[in-house]
Amino acid sequence: MRQQIPALTGNSWWEEGDGNVRWLNKNAQPLSADEWQNGPKLMQILLSDRFLIAINATLEVTDIVLPEGEWRAVPPFAGEDNPVITAVWQGPAHGLCVFQRG
Repeated sequence: MRQQIPALTGNSWWEEGDGNVRWLNKNAQPLSADEWQNGPKLMQILLSDRFLIAINATLEVTDIVLPEGEWRAVPPFAGEDNPVITAVWQGPAHGLCVFQRG
């Protein structure tokens, strides 16, 4: 999977605004300074505008609103013949899921 994500195959550091990575909160908005300072327990990492890692580091099942667009959970988070297409991920406690923009 790493080879499919341009943000993870380059040999340089990410630069702000270069489109390689965006750090989002549970509502698909950019993480605020306060959210960074408090150590986000719910976050999303958008890579190369095509792949999304959603993280729920809480003790509870929590809804995470994905960025606008059609997102498909990728294997092993969903079967290749039965991809999960969603706009909101119901993240299990201590859960993680990788999505690809459809």
